[in-house]
Amino acid sequence: MRGRVVWALRAIALGALLALPLLHWHSFPGDEESEAAVKAILDVLCLALVGLGLLHDSGPKGRAANGPLVLAAMIAVAAYFNLGLFHADRFHHDWEQFHYTLGARYFPELGYDGLYAASVQAQLEAPVEGKVLAADIRDLRTNEVERTFSEASAAHAAEVRARFSEERWRRFVEDHEHFVRDTTSARLGRMRLDHGFNPPPSWTFVARLLVGERGLLDGERLGRLGAIDFVLLGVAFVYAGRVFGGRALCLALVLFGLSYPGRFFWVGGALLRHDWLAAVIVGVALMERRRFAWAGAALGWAASVRLFPALFLLGPGIVAARALLRRERPLWALRLVAGFAAAVAAAVLAGALTGRGFAAWEEFANAIRLHRATWLTNNVGFENVVLYDLETMRRELVDFDLAEPWVHWQARMDALRESRAVVIVLAQAVLLGLFALAVAGRDPPQATILGLFPIFVVFLSTCYYWQMVLLVAFAGSLPLVVATLLLNAAMWALHSLTPAFEARYGLFSWGLLLVLGGWLGLGRVRARRRAPVR
Repeated sequence: MRGRVVWALRAIALGALLALPLLHWHSFPGDEESEAAVKAILDVLCLALVGLGLLHDSGPKGRAANGPLVLAAMIAVAAYFNLGLFHADRFHHDWEQFHYTLGARYFPELGYDGLYAASVQAQLEAPVEGKVLAADIRDLRTNEVERTFSEASAAHAAEVRARFSEERWRRFVEDHEHFVRDTTSARLGRMRLDHGFNPPPSWTFVARLLVGERGLLDGERLGRLGAIDFVLLGVAFVYAGRVFGGRALCLALVLFGLSYPGRFFWVGGALLRHDWLAAVIVGVALMERRRFAWAGAALGWAASVRLFPALFLLGPGIVAARALLRRERPLWALRLVAGFAAAVAAAVLAGALTGRGFAAWEEFANAIRLHRATWLTNNVGFENVVLYDLETMRRELVDFDLAEPWVHWQARMDALRESRAVVIVLAQAVLLGLFALAVAGRDPPQATILGLFPIFVVFLSTCYYWQMVLLVAFAGSLPLVVATLLLNAAMWALHSLTPAFEARYGLFSWGLLLVLGGWLGLGRVRARRRAPVR
């Protein structure tokens, strides 16, 4: 009888899951409010299918995926792409491609400070009818907003222009003209108020190979460049599915497709914005296969292009240290570290081949320090839990009449961080200590996945990086997957209640602390019984 009830409930959820995209696809306007409503319902339906399906079909330990779970994964992935509507009018992400294709192709001249100044100069030299320059621009040397036509801005633009040969400048102007024609003046002006081109030189090395030196950067080419991420992710998911099983793969795809902080809006259709995630997924799967040198190499490359993935090694490091204290010989840890070190060394060398020599790494360090000193409203991390309050959530210090609406809020956040620095450091130390206690008895793959917790505690990272929470699908804990889906469902609902990113990602930080902290505190990760790792 119970089996029939479960099957009936699952059939209802499956029917609704199928009907919702079909009903909305032809009339879905593609705006954020409709996206939030549709994905909130899809999240709840997938949650029902996951719970009912796993309850009925051999429990969470089973490796095979049932038909409804496969369908849920397929619909969730389609939902990630906004049911095929992408960015309403295009697949590629014009904002991201402006920064990352121009920034990579012309990195030898632009470095980390020249993109916006060169953009203004190029538009002045090749004006497009009906397109005007915005009044303000961010000076990437200081991260401050300045007047576009001020004396200082004009001098900087002339200095950046002088870095180019005549041929290279002509090509930059031609490539840049596509973005002027394809983007409204207001949007292009807002692009120049963002925070520039900030990836490590190792990322830039690969991006320059993909973008190339020849051929116009038009919409078709930008679309192909934007598709590379999903080829990489496809390979990573297929390999993870072979290692962890179809059920874990489907759960990971559901979490990927319905992720609130990682939705297509942010970096979908951009250039190499998910390369680190693909490397981490492959690294975790390689750890599961006990191919530790290659796992270290995958995680090393991920850390070389996005820094924070280095903390995925913290858990295995603690496991290895515990083994040493027991007078064991964790040779696997040596292979892991060797692979990691080799990848980082290769990345450092590659970064020096981007046209600016080894000095590119020093320039990157200066740029990232400046970038991290600036508060962003869509950041996620433990510091939000300590510092955000109702004044922040309600945007009481935001003035949209200013060129930099958040300048007063940012100043207050800097003051709060300084006044509470001791509290933050002590709390981080306590949480990392609890992490060390929780992870010590795990095996290396599980300890690697648990690295999500120290990343949350230590780093204040942009929201879309938290698509990495899909790794919990490979942890073997059904309650953890359910908790993550519930968190995303709550965020999709919250999306409709407030436009304030500070409220959305402040509350998401709290939710993530509860999910990841509960994961540690309740010991929900199922540590597999294995022979000692050699």
